[in-house]
Amino acid sequence: MAELDEMISSLLSDPNSMQMISSLLSGLGEKNEPTLPALPDLDKLAPLLQKLGGPPDERCKLLMALKPFVNAQRQERIDQSVKLLKLMDLAQEMGGLGIV
Repeated sequence: MAELDEMISSLLSDPNSMQMISSLLSGLGEKNEPTLPALPDLDKLAPLLQKLGGPPDERCKLLMALKPFVNAQRQERIDQSVKLLKLMDLAQEMGGLGIV
């Protein structure tokens, strides 16, 4: 207990510590609730989500056709590439609709 008393008295005697404590306490009374960004229109998002799960384009079809003929490491890279191509298409569509 003596150590705690010494710590408290040293904090209270230091002006910098008191300034820091008072700024922390003044911030506790304020309610700074984070504001959420505006959500895009769901009518715009529905076609995009359907396109994401829809049939693959020619680039993806080509990569998937090559997949059985390559080793396991390259098969994983093909899977990643297909996902990346779909995300790039999605980003391009979102930009065209003014969502991004």
